[in-house]
Amino acid sequence: MATKGPSHKYGNKNGTATSKINYQYVVPKFIGKNPKKHMSKHFLDFGVDNSTDYIAQAVNFGNDIDRINYDSFVDHSGTTYKYNKQNNALLIVSKEGNIITYFKPRYERGPKKGQLNWNYFDSQRKEKIDNERQFRKR
Repeated sequence: MATKGPSHKYGNKNGTATSKINYQYVVPKFIGKNPKKHMSKHFLDFGVDNSTDYIAQAVNFGNDIDRINYDSFVDHSGTTYKYNKQNNALLIVSKEGNIITYFKPRYERGPKKGQLNWNYFDSQRKEKIDNERQFRKR
């Protein structure tokens, strides 16, 4: 589905941040420690072999609007978690629009190790909501 405009308009008409998206556009900038090493861990998930293609796919997904196949939420620090239900891709974007990570969640341990973890996005949402409740109690 093609991008219809600024991503922060997802879910509203006035173009402000929502509980779903907190950035206007994803920019082709990856932040974090040792970005090349981090990105290379996820190349196989998306069938790419270089950081340019990986970042391009992340930007395209981040800026695409699809209310049917995508789900997203914003945590209390303004970070957006955007999930593609069709291919299990998760993009995490800073409130400035920088890419924090883009990957396909997999089980880390146990008998399902390495298999796609379809519940990861929901567990992250619940964890962030619980953390926010604790944050407000302070």
